[in-house]
Amino acid sequence: AQLPPEAQGQEEMMRKLFTTHLAVSSKTTLEFKEDNSFVSIRYEGNSQVETTGKITLDEEKKEIRMKGDSDEEFTYQLTDNLLKLSADSDGEKIELAFRRK
Repeated sequence: AQLPPEAQGQEEMMRKLFTTHLAVSSKTTLEFKEDNSFVSIRYEGNSQVETTGKITLDEEKKEIRMKGDSDEEFTYQLTDNLLKLSADSDGEKIELAFRRK
């Protein structure tokens, strides 16, 4: 019911196209440099998008922050029982946490 009228009855084909699109667009490569900077390469459709920025490490909090030149900010926090990934971009905050039992 959510598909446009021209795609009705073609759910399997649409599912395969969507899965393929997600597999290509969700790949990101990070290159960390010795001067505490990084380059992130991701794909949007057929085009490659590069983001550069700086990395800061807070050993006490066990946290890595990556702030892109375009004001995107990513935080990775790893403790004995928690892996928390968060992103803040264009006023939208996303957080994903994995806890060990």
